[in-house]
Amino acid sequence: MKHKDNPCSIPGGLKGLQIFVQRHKDRSALPYYAGRAHVLASIEDACTVIWQSHMQGESQPHGLTRQIFGAPGAGKSSTLEYLRHVWSNNKYMTTEAHGTERPGPTPVMLYSGPGHILHSLDRLCKNLIKVVSPDSADELYAAFTQTMRKRAGVDIKIAKGEIEAEQTIQFVVEASLDTVAEILPPDRWTRPVVIGVDEAQNLPGDRHSPVGILLQSLHANDHNLPVLVVLAGLSDLRTRTSTLGLSRPSIETVHSLAGLNSDEMEDLKRGFCMHFDINLGQRESEFDALLARTDGWPAHIQNCLRSFGRIYLEAQGDINAVDFKKVEKLSLAARMEYCYGRMSKQMKDAPGLLGLLMTRLHGNMFSGHILSLIDQIDAQHSGTRDLIYRLPQNMTARDYFDELIHHGALQELDDGTVECPIPSFRQFMIEVGLREPTHTPPMRDVPREHGLAWDAVERIEAAHQIRQVH
Repeated sequence: MKHKDNPCSIPGGLKGLQIFVQRHKDRSALPYYAGRAHVLASIEDACTVIWQSHMQGESQPHGLTRQIFGAPGAGKSSTLEYLRHVWSNNKYMTTEAHGTERPGPTPVMLYSGPGHILHSLDRLCKNLIKVVSPDSADELYAAFTQTMRKRAGVDIKIAKGEIEAEQTIQFVVEASLDTVAEILPPDRWTRPVVIGVDEAQNLPGDRHSPVGILLQSLHANDHNLPVLVVLAGLSDLRTRTSTLGLSRPSIETVHSLAGLNSDEMEDLKRGFCMHFDINLGQRESEFDALLARTDGWPAHIQNCLRSFGRIYLEAQGDINAVDFKKVEKLSLAARMEYCYGRMSKQMKDAPGLLGLLMTRLHGNMFSGHILSLIDQIDAQHSGTRDLIYRLPQNMTARDYFDELIHHGALQELDDGTVECPIPSFRQFMIEVGLREPTHTPPMRDVPREHGLAWDAVERIEAAHQIRQVH
């Protein structure tokens, strides 16, 4: 993806590289953003449609809500953060389809972590008022609350049963958004607003819950607000949003994030080096080899770049003094720690089952086939002492499958098939699940100084031994 520029919040040069390395726990700390052009274009296309409808006084189209899903570390949070940062600098991304900058004002994003902005209708309305009209936000919010109090006194009945409660919630949502539309007439809106919700797979409730009714109302946009909702989450996000009452989304509104391709990796390398004034010179092939071992997976790429940055700083910016073997060891340690962190307790309790299952996954398979494989492996070890190959206590094959989806070991694709989205994670699960307890951990090349990474494998090793004994 080519941009006229690619701004970020981290400065360039050695000073900026030091900041990037230190912010190792901040996945949104992007020195350069590459790839995902189709996702960014889809979101900005929707913003353009919304704003054109707004300017022409037409009814807002329904069903524009965007969904971004992928395994942990796929770059969902980074995508939202990138858009928020670029838009805050009054820039649109440039696409090949448009050739030039998009017409109209850039959007502004209301960003929410684990969906908190949708948990409180009052907070959402207050934030909308503040972002649309910051100079008179207090005055307008006072008018909003006064109007809602009047409506509560006249129209809103006290709910007595489930049906009445649902009707009450529906009325409050519609009344609140209608009131926002009243106190923020079209001439007050100067740019479209995007409500970006991260970790949206954890949104609570069903279609009749407050969150569900609010999400349905924003999706339908009967209030003619120039607002777009973007939901980002794991691959079970679509199941969650369906439970919350969103109609079946079109293929244009749902995006699955995978690893970066070779062109995107090349763009990333060039952008990263340019931002930090790094001249790879004769060491470029070694740098390429480092990136190639990341599978193009954004989380691994960030860890790899931070590992390189650490050793590059130790070399005081002299690329010829960089020890690339040491960089690779640091990067490998980070990958192992990442993989261990992705495994839930249930996955660690049955590492043999997990390892065997991963060896039997070939290409994209349908969920029914995978459920059968889980049941087969469990049944083959029924009555034996090899509990590491059995389903965890009180779990069915479907429960275990859902656990693997939720933790990124598996990912559902648009065509209904399932894959393991991160090759290195798949290999990690196979190695820790199938080797004998006396075997050397798959981290023999990682220095012992990286204690967290070693601890990752050794704790699984201990669980492996304990379950075999019992």
